[in-house]
Parts: sequence; structure tokens; C-alpha cells
Amino acid sequence: MSSNNNSSMSACSGAGIPMNFKWRELLADTAAVANFEAKHSLPRAKLLLSALLGTFLFNIGASIFAIPTMVYPHYMISHVIVNETLCEAAALVWALCAVVCLFTDWLMLKHFWQLGPPLRHHATLGFCCTFVACIGWIGAATWNIHDYVVVHALMGALYGGGYTCRAAIHTWLIDPLRVQYGLPSNPACISLRRVAVLTELAAAPVLLAGLPTLLGKVNDNWSLQEQHLALMSSAVEHIVFVHLRLLCMATFLPDLALLDRAHAEGV
Repeated sequence: MSSNNNSSMSACSGAGIPMNFKWRELLADTAAVANFEAKHSLPRAKLLLSALLGTFLFNIGASIFAIPTMVYPHYMISHVIVNETLCEAAALVWALCAVVCLFTDWLMLKHFWQLGPPLRHHATLGFCCTFVACIGWIGAATWNIHDYVVVHALMGALYGGGYTCRAAIHTWLIDPLRVQYGLPSNPACISLRRVAVLTELAAAPVLLAGLPTLLGKVNDNWSLQEQHLALMSSAVEHIVFVHLRLLCMATFLPDLALLDRAHAEGV
């Protein structure tokens, strides 16, 4: 009888050990998966892509919605958001996109910082320009062109100057070092950044030519030349300084995808 009891107890204990081990293994795997998902629930590349795509769709939709209420030739994106409802929406959408761009640029700075000089110095300077651009971007949405003309113009200058300097730094200082440091060097992205910077520099005089008219109040005494300059300035702003900029920002998606893969692999 005792031998039977001992054999049954040993059988139970033998059966219990694998069961406990399986539960511990299952819990450990579950915790590991949860930890991984917590760290990578907002992949960097998808976060930036969502912000840029959402801003692009908002700009297009807001422009279409505001056309009936806009006065010729005041067709800049700044005039689109003069509408009270659109102004509040733009302040939210543009601020979120600016924060996402600043956050993802900071992540790239952290990665570039580890690679040492001169890349570290170039990336730091580029991040400072991004910070200035984001302040101007959020400020331009906060102080509209109708009620705060001077402040809005200053914020626009910060946004435009900061963004152009940042793009130029990446184009002429960082992109030539990409192969050397093993960074994504997609020729299409590099070429698009270069074309975007040169296009902005070439289009800047056209934008500035129409600004005196666009920053002023509606005036029936404008000459035909002033109206045409303002119309061209508005078109250039929408095409080059709004949508092309968003497209240029998307060229950094390969860098963020590299960070996503590195973190996923635990590097």
C-alpha cells in the first residue's frame, strides 16, 4: 500500500512540475510581449507619416471649405484659417504635427549623436532649426493674419527660416555623410530634399513680391499688377511652402524606420 501511495505521489509531483513550468513560461512570454508592445506601440515612422498625412488632408479640406468666404486675391493658407472654426482646428492640427516633427527629429538627433562628430554637430544645429520652425508654425496658427498681422508675419518668418535652414543642413552637411555612417541613403529622398530647398530659394522672391498686398486689408484700389502678384504668391505658398514642405519632411521616414528596426532588434 505504501509503495502504491509513494508511486502515486511521485506521479502527481512529476505531473505538477511540467504544468508549473508551462505556466511560468507562458507568463514570462506574455510579459515580454506586453513589454515589447508598450515600447513599440507608436512606431516612429508611422507616427510621422500619420501626422504629415493628416496635416496634408486638413490643409486640402480647409482650403476647399474656405474658398466661398475668401476674398480675391487673399488665398494664402493663412487666409484659409481666418475662419474661426478653421482657426481652432488649424491650431490643433498644426500644433500636433509640429510636436510630432520635433519629437521625431529629436529621436534622429539621439541616434546621430551616438555616431560622433561631425554628424553630431550638424544634427544638433538641424534640431535647433527644427525647434525654431515649430515655434513659428504653432505661432502662425495661434495668431491669425487678420487680427495679428505683424505677429503672424514674424511667426511665419520663424517657421520658414527655421525649416529652410534645417533642410539645407540635412541636404549639404548630413546627406553627404550618410553612406560613411551607414545611414539610409535613398537617392530619391536625397534628391527630393535638394530639389525642395532649391525650389524654396527660387520661389522666395515670388512669395515676398505679393506679401505687401496679402498682408494688407481688402482694398479696391489695388492695381492689376498687385493683384496678379498676390495671386501668384498665394499659389506659390500653397504648392511650395505648404505641400512640398510636408513631402520633404516625409523623406526622413527611412531614418525613423531604421530606428524602429534597431529598437525592435534590441540594438
